[in-house]
Amino acid sequence: MSITKKTRLFALVAALAMVLAACGSDSGSGSTTTTGSSGDLELKKPGTLVVCTDVPYPPMEFVQDGDYTGFDIELMRAIAEDLGLTMEVAEPGWEAITGGLAFETDCDVAASSITITDERKENVDFSDPYFEAEQSLLVKEGSGISDLADMAGKKLAVQTGTTGHFYARDNGPEGIEIVEFQDADGPLLAMEAGQVDGFMTDLVVTQDFVNSHEGFEVVATYPTDEVYGLAVKKDGAPNLLAALNASLKKLRDNGTYDRIYNEWFGN
Repeated sequence: MSITKKTRLFALVAALAMVLAACGSDSGSGSTTTTGSSGDLELKKPGTLVVCTDVPYPPMEFVQDGDYTGFDIELMRAIAEDLGLTMEVAEPGWEAITGGLAFETDCDVAASSITITDERKENVDFSDPYFEAEQSLLVKEGSGISDLADMAGKKLAVQTGTTGHFYARDNGPEGIEIVEFQDADGPLLAMEAGQVDGFMTDLVVTQDFVNSHEGFEVVATYPTDEVYGLAVKKDGAPNLLAALNASLKKLRDNGTYDRIYNEWFGN
């Protein structure tokens, strides 16, 4: 074989190898690998960070004037900018997020006030903690209720599958009637309509509600050592998870996290 023919053959083999490598990079999982300043990120869409959330859950995530906002959303907006990505928001539902199914089709990352628990770790991978939370009991003023123990024989609203739901289930008095709702808006509407006597959920949510609605009060809080984490696909996004953690640290170090926090919760 002549040197010229050998050279052409080697060039052809090299080109074929590149094509095969490109084809082999598609795992069929619906995700792509995007290379940027933070490395190779496992994303659904090149250049776009798809953030899944469950609204309304003010002040953490909700829609205002047609746009998504809230502490979680603005934090994710800052992270996306730091990673050189645009951001999209999707709503696959709370159980799809915490159960991990949403990451098969919809989400790159979920930011939805998700408390890190061992049970949820079986379905998703979590970032480093980014927010501390505790449970609280919301009631109408003058209700005579001052603690969870006073809810015997009364109706307590919870959002299904939340830590508030689990806390009420495990610590509520005998005779309490736990009324489950699929979203966080349902319990608040039921409170306003007088259909339930109390609502147990994260303090950040009940305090925000009290600040904007007369006639309600938070009568008790329950430290539970809860922390929120960002969720990604279980064993499916190690590079993205590392990038999220690095960005969270960077935003804390340069003051961006504190600025966003103070915008929503004050000093």
